Order: sequence, then structure tokens, then C-alpha cells
Amino acid sequence: MGLFMTGNHVKSLGFARATVWLCVCLGTLLPAPFASEMICFYCGEALGCQYITFENRVYHRECYYDHVLPQCAYCGSPVGENWVVYEGRNYHPECFDRNVAIRCNRCGEIIEGQYLIDHWGNRYHKYHEEEEHGCTFCGRFLSDPLAGGGHPFGPAQYICSRCEKSAVTDEDEGRHELDRIGKLLAEHGIVVDMDEVEFKLVTRAQFAKLLGRPVTHQLGLTRQDKSNFWGFFEDRELTVYILTGLPRMHFISTAAHELMHAWLFVNAPEEHDDTFVEGSCNYASSLVLDRLNDDMAGYVMRQMEEEHDPVYGDGYRRVKHLIENRGVEYWLDHLRFDPRFPIGY
Repeated sequence: MGLFMTGNHVKSLGFARATVWLCVCLGTLLPAPFASEMICFYCGEALGCQYITFENRVYHRECYYDHVLPQCAYCGSPVGENWVVYEGRNYHPECFDRNVAIRCNRCGEIIEGQYLIDHWGNRYHKYHEEEEHGCTFCGRFLSDPLAGGGHPFGPAQYICSRCEKSAVTDEDEGRHELDRIGKLLAEHGIVVDMDEVEFKLVTRAQFAKLLGRPVTHQLGLTRQDKSNFWGFFEDRELTVYILTGLPRMHFISTAAHELMHAWLFVNAPEEHDDTFVEGSCNYASSLVLDRLNDDMAGYVMRQMEEEHDPVYGDGYRRVKHLIENRGVEYWLDHLRFDPRFPIGY
């Protein structure tokens, strides 16, 4: 579920090693070990009848507890006879538990040992991963208060309430976004005549009918229909289909991907390398997402970066490597005459 890295929550328990000497003055009898002749290591004054030894030095009780004994990094008071050490700082056990200890964003309990950190900085007990569904689109656990609950979105997929708030379910809204994405792609030389592109929001059942097979993870599809007259090319129709209900950033990513397919239909030879084509379409998505300065856009880009699929994931990383070395113009020119990876990439 989502994107996770593993952290460690390490704390240790500190103990004050000090000896308290209590003496009673009786006439001229000096208390052992001659407390009245000894001076406090902190203030330099005579010790009197009660003192503390700590690390072979002697102190007044007040000097020891106020100035020598480690202080709590949270409340500033002396830590007492035992304390918690965390990231090199000392805490009362109660101050640490209430105010410093890492708590699970799902159950609220203190985390000790290894834990999961999601893209958003939320921390969870590792065992929750095996007992909880995560949002397919943002990675948060559905029971996380920040996710606000959720429900199934499709086969083995879930959407949280937070992501559902931005879902694109209106076709006019989707068309407006598609046209805006077309303009952003044109700034990078990926020019699609948007007047020639039809757009439809579809359900999974409609996707299955279009493809002639059940679909599970299909988010978008671009189809080209050509009309011929006496063997001559007469007309071309491009239609972009996108799954209804996608959160806005996933809709934008999918739309940019599909518009790159539309560009390829018009500009590139029909024979192609699927890895190069799908990797190129994912790279077109990243060009748009990178312009949006949005946290969710960053999450979607990270999903593409870490995708394990050999076509979509490896393809994207290889295209990115190609462009980093040769530039966008070379990439598009190469696609125009040979939509297969150049040698060396």
C-alpha cells in the first residue's frame, strides 16, 4: 500500500549514580567523612551535614539537583533518579511519553522499534500494514484520521475520503483540465490539436467493453479511428477515455499520459517499442505534474519513479535518463522517426 520507508525509534533509560551521605553533628564530633571540611564541587562552599557524591565529586543536595543532575529537555526540571535518553537528550519518562515519543498515526499508541513512515511523514506500527487497507491514491491507511475513512474503488483498490473530495466525475470539468494539460505539454514541444480530440469519462464496465476484456488497473485509454476512401486516408478521430472518479492529480497524470499517446498516433510510426512508448507517456505526465507545485503531484511522480513494472516503470526511468543526457528535442525527434530506444538507453 502506498510508499513506505522504515525508521527506528530508539530510546534508552538513564540512571543517576549518586551516593547520598546524611550526617548528624553531635558537639565537636565531625561526621564521616569530615563533611564540614569538604566543599561543594559546584559552588565551592562548605558542604555541611548532607551532601551527594557523583562521579567522585561531592555536591550540596541543592547544587546537585539544580545544576548537576541532567535536566529534562522538555520541561527543564531535573530528571530525578531515572530518565529517558532519546536522540542524545534527557527526559522525564512521563515527559517523553506524553510529549516526545513517536506515536502511531493509526492507533495513537507509542511506537518502539521499527516503524513505517509514509510519503506524508505519518508513522505507523509495522504490523498495521498486514491488517489495514491503504488508499491506492495517497498511501494513507483508511483509518488514519487524516484519511477520514474510505471504501473500495475497484478490484484490490481503495480510495480514502480525502482523495475522493478531489475526484473528477464531471465530464465538462474533465474536458477543461484536458485542454489545460494540452497547453502545458505544448510548451515542451508536444503539440496536440485539441479540437481533434474527443474526451469521455468512463466506468470500469465501459472500459471492459471498449477493450473486450475485464480491466483492473486501467485508468486511461486513447483510441485512433481512421476513415479511408478508396484506399486513401480520409479522416482521423482521436478519443481519450479516462476512468471516472480519479482524484484530481491522478486524473491530470493520466490525461497527460493519454495526450502523449495522441501525439504519438499523429507523429510517430505505428511500429514501436512498448517500453519506449509507455515510458515516454509517463515522462509527459511528469512534465505536467512538475509544473503544478502540489504535494499530491509530488506523490504521483514518486509513484512513477518507484514503479516496478518493466514497461511503465523501467520505461519511464530509461526515458528520463535519455532526456537528461540528450534533451527533450532529441527525444521527440527520435520518436518521430523511430519509436524505439536509441542504442545505449
